[in-house]
Amino acid sequence: MSAAVVEELLARLYTDASLCENFLCDAKRAIADLALTSDERRALMEMDRVGLKMAASSYAAKRMHHRSAHAPRWRSIIRRLWTMRQTRRTRMSANTDVMLPAA
Repeated sequence: MSAAVVEELLARLYTDASLCENFLCDAKRAIADLALTSDERRALMEMDRVGLKMAASSYAAKRMHHRSAHAPRWRSIIRRLWTMRQTRRTRMSANTDVMLPAA
């Protein structure tokens, strides 16, 4: 049974833009090396190409949104830590009247 191969191919088609383009241009060649049954090959070659493009675009947009949604949080944490560090260095310098080297 090669259902796992089909599932892996579909996952790669949704996430790998160059593989998806190759598949859309020449599906037969793109799946030639895979261990598939003749029914699976036929089903993949008759696959809804517009639906494949739409799904791949949708998943790509979701991945980008997920990445950008988490990026500001990390930036604000790093900025806060840096500010705390600088504030602490300034206080230490003011309390000891000793200049600390800049980091």
